[in-house]
Amino acid sequence: MLVFGERYNLVRDSYIYPLLNYKVEKDKLAFNNLKYALKNKIKGVKSIQAKNYQIIFNKDDLLKCLLGDIDYFYTRALVQYMNIINSSDKLSSCWGVVTQYYFSFFSVNTLLRMSHRGNTYLNSSDCKAISDVLTIFNGELIKLQPGNYVFNIIQYDDSSDLCLELKKSNSGTHEQTWLTLGLLVDELLVNKKKDEEYTLLRIIKQIADEYKVNFPSILRNEINYRPQYGYMSINQEISNFTPDMDLEIIVKEILKFEPKVDEDYKIKMAALYGDFFFIYSSKLLNEYINRGNFSKKTQRIKMEYMKKFGCDFPDFPDAI
Repeated sequence: MLVFGERYNLVRDSYIYPLLNYKVEKDKLAFNNLKYALKNKIKGVKSIQAKNYQIIFNKDDLLKCLLGDIDYFYTRALVQYMNIINSSDKLSSCWGVVTQYYFSFFSVNTLLRMSHRGNTYLNSSDCKAISDVLTIFNGELIKLQPGNYVFNIIQYDDSSDLCLELKKSNSGTHEQTWLTLGLLVDELLVNKKKDEEYTLLRIIKQIADEYKVNFPSILRNEINYRPQYGYMSINQEISNFTPDMDLEIIVKEILKFEPKVDEDYKIKMAALYGDFFFIYSSKLLNEYINRGNFSKKTQRIKMEYMKKFGCDFPDFPDAI
C-alpha cells in the first residue's frame, strides 16, 4: 500500500523544495521565526482590508523564519515522543493522554509550517510592534488587536519577495491548529484519483468529521481539567493508547475506523491521528535533510538526544 504518493509529493515539491537552499543555525533561531519576522523584517504592504493583512517580505528572510519555526516545533514534538516511548508505563493514564496530545499538537504544527501556513498568538506587545511597522508602510493608522492569527504564504509578483497573508482568527490556538490541518487535508483530497493514499486521507477526514475536527483538543481538555478524571486515573478507568511508531500498524488501525462514541476509542483514534502526522512531518523533514543545506549542528543535537534513550532519528517508508 502506497501511503505517501502523489499528494505527498505535491506537498514536498511545493513547500519543501523551496526551503532546500536555506538553513538556520541554533544560535540564530531567536532571529528566524515568524513573530520576529513580523516585528523586524516587514518589507512592505500589499493590501489591508478589515482584519486581513497581506504583508511583503524578502523571500530569503521569510523562508528562513519558516525553517526556524519548523525546527522549534519538530524539536518539541521529539521531546514529547521521547516522553511517550520511555515513560508511558510511569505516567498516570490522564497524563499519558495529555502527553500524547501535545506530541500530536507539535507534530501538526510542524507539518503546517512545512506547508507554509499555520497560526500564531500575538499579545499586546507583539501587536503594537507590528502595528507601528504596518502604519509606516500603509500611511494610515493600523492597530492589530491581541489574539490568535492564521497565516499562509502566497507567491508575490516579485521573485525576490513573498507575501504573507495574516488574518485575525475567532478560534483559540489549539482549535485553529486542527482547523488549519483540516483545510490542508481538504487540499490534498482535491486530487480525486482513487488510490490507496486517497483512501487513507478520506478516512482521516471522516474521523475529523465524525468527532469534530479539533476532537483531540476537546478530549485533552476534558481529561486534563475535569476533576473526576483523578479517580478515574487511579482506578485505571482510562485507556492510554500508545502504539509503537510503526507505520503499518498505524495505517491499518486508521483504516479500521468505526464511528464509535466510547471515550477509550476516541483516545485511541486521537493518538493514531497524531502519530500519522508525526510520520508525515518526519518524512518531509528527512526530504529536506537529505537534499538541502540543513544545519548539521541542530541535527546532531537532536540525534544525540534521542540516542540517550536508545532511539534513532525517525525515518519511515513510503509504503507498507
